[in-house]
Amino acid sequence: MVHKFPDQLALPGLVWARGQVTELVERWFGIQLSRVTIGKYLRSWGLSPQKPIRAAYERYPEAAARWVEQDYPAISARSRKEQAMILWLDQTRLRSDAAVTATWAPGDHPGGPPHRCAVRRQRHVRDQQQGRAVLHRVHR
Repeated sequence: MVHKFPDQLALPGLVWARGQVTELVERWFGIQLSRVTIGKYLRSWGLSPQKPIRAAYERYPEAAARWVEQDYPAISARSRKEQAMILWLDQTRLRSDAAVTATWAPGDHPGGPPHRCAVRRQRHVRDQQQGRAVLHRVHR
């Protein structure tokens, strides 16, 4: 497990989670172990859960509240006066090494594929209407 990724062993995913280990043990040894038991084995082998960071690095709640209460009403009024359309742009980045669940790796080495790829999704939306999405491959 330390030197292979799940997809190299015909398992789903790019990083190790208890589900993949459970499936691998059943496939190789023909025994079914619970996820709790798999977790105990992983810990005993010196692996630890690698959890994604969930906190935003920058938060400005006061500035956001001021924008919603003061700036946006002025922008909205101006757009009505000028018969203009307000478009909102949302950008999401999807990465091949993003962990959506706890993954397992040696304590000093976070798991993941050696090369990552990413896709950036941009979408514009008009107020109360459907928008359009565009996907861009991110080259690194």
